[in-house]
Amino acid sequence: MTSEEEQRLKMLMKKHVNRLCTTDEKNELLSLVHKTSSADMLDECWKELWNETETTVHLNDLSWDKLNNLHHSNQSKIDKRSIWKRIYRYSAAVAAVFLAICVVANMYYDRNGLTTYKTRYGEVKVITLDDGTRVDLNANSKIHWEKNWRKTGVRKVQLIGEANFDVAHVNLTKDSNSTRMPFKIYTYDLTVNVLGTRFTVSKRRSKTEVFLMRGSIELLLNKKDDSVFDSENDADMFAGKTTSLKAIDSSERIIKLTPNEYVSYSLNEKTLIQKKIDRQEYPAEWKRGVLSYHDVSFNEMIQNIEDIYGHSFEIDDQKLISKRVDFNLPYKSWETVRSMLEVMLSIQIIEVEKNKYLIK
Repeated sequence: MTSEEEQRLKMLMKKHVNRLCTTDEKNELLSLVHKTSSADMLDECWKELWNETETTVHLNDLSWDKLNNLHHSNQSKIDKRSIWKRIYRYSAAVAAVFLAICVVANMYYDRNGLTTYKTRYGEVKVITLDDGTRVDLNANSKIHWEKNWRKTGVRKVQLIGEANFDVAHVNLTKDSNSTRMPFKIYTYDLTVNVLGTRFTVSKRRSKTEVFLMRGSIELLLNKKDDSVFDSENDADMFAGKTTSLKAIDSSERIIKLTPNEYVSYSLNEKTLIQKKIDRQEYPAEWKRGVLSYHDVSFNEMIQNIEDIYGHSFEIDDQKLISKRVDFNLPYKSWETVRSMLEVMLSIQIIEVEKNKYLIK
């Protein structure tokens, strides 16, 4: 981090403490915190900030109580202002570490009672929800998890991007014979009602794809008037407009999947594909650090790479667009993928400007 960035970080921290940050400035602050990758450096920034300011902003009440008790025995020797200044410092240091952890985890809470997890381009993250469900979140993806599932009796996830779910079994009551608590995943195109445990859901490019590995799941295909999204590009999903998910009831649009079965459905294009998948075509190889493409067009492959790494491509040979490809690539980095594509397909991938490439 440069000295200019460090000064910018301190300025944004001060505005944040005084509740003056705009939404863009908050995003910039999180970005700078993540860039430091050093809790010690953040600690020093917070301590310096609290030394300079006389603000009385409330931080973590629990931490205040604990720290106040630690200082209580020395109250006769230290004036009250000094005590609170120390409390501010240590609370701020704790807050800095917590903020750093939150940024690294790419997790935040919104006003609708949702916990949001997301990944950057080229990043894969393993998340454990508080019901015990494991989620492998692919690059450039986001899920919203409803926190009040214990009260509602239904576990709900909203997905944009791609994720693999290994759903934990949770009963509605403590009785071992009790019915399992429902687990539902919502995309613009459909709702996944989980009856089994392990599957992959991908919502990218005007369609939702679902592949079941173990157990069973039920898909409820949406119509225009009952999608929980305002539009396909509603990236923030509910965005403060509603606090609960719609219940959709239509037996005519229900599809049940068995292991190794795949469904692709587009609400906008009104297309539906359902088929058995050979184990060699396993769609979630990205979990093992592999980009796997089996008998897909070159154009489909490039679109997937755009979604994962955040680059855009122009192809100057129309014959190349329809070419079928069948190979695996390491997920490690874009530069590795780029060099391997050039060798394996005898093409050139030329960077014409930042994040924009020409394929020849």
